[in-house]
Amino acid sequence: MVPPDDKQKFLDELENLPIVSVVCKRAGISKATIYRWLEDDPDFKKKYDRSLKRGRDTLVDHAESKLVKMADKEHFGAIKLILEANSKRYYRPRKPAPYIKEAPPVQTVQIRVVDPREYQHANEETTRENHIKRDRRLGSLTDPWNEAAP
Repeated sequence: MVPPDDKQKFLDELENLPIVSVVCKRAGISKATIYRWLEDDPDFKKKYDRSLKRGRDTLVDHAESKLVKMADKEHFGAIKLILEANSKRYYRPRKPAPYIKEAPPVQTVQIRVVDPREYQHANEETTRENHIKRDRRLGSLTDPWNEAAP
């Protein structure tokens, strides 16, 4: 059986810092123990929820005080954030995140090992064919008597 002092110590720490894993380390209690207490003890769950809410409220108050200090130093982003959060005149609804379509399926790529001499020969044939096509194309444009002319 866990002493009630451990539970209260945990709850007190949670009000100061609402991060369960950090509070567990500080209190010397495992997270598994906390989750077991939450399941087994409805009274502890109520106190836990209350302490967590108070801790989060304290954290938000602290962050807001830092934000006000930044606004006092004429930080535009801080001023804008305060106005948007606290005045309907400056509030703008956020645009919804763009819908991302499902990624196309991954294509299979075949890799074939080729003898370098065979590759060189194939490359020469392709180059030769490309030159012939280019010459026909250019010849038909420059020589009006060429048979390949349109």
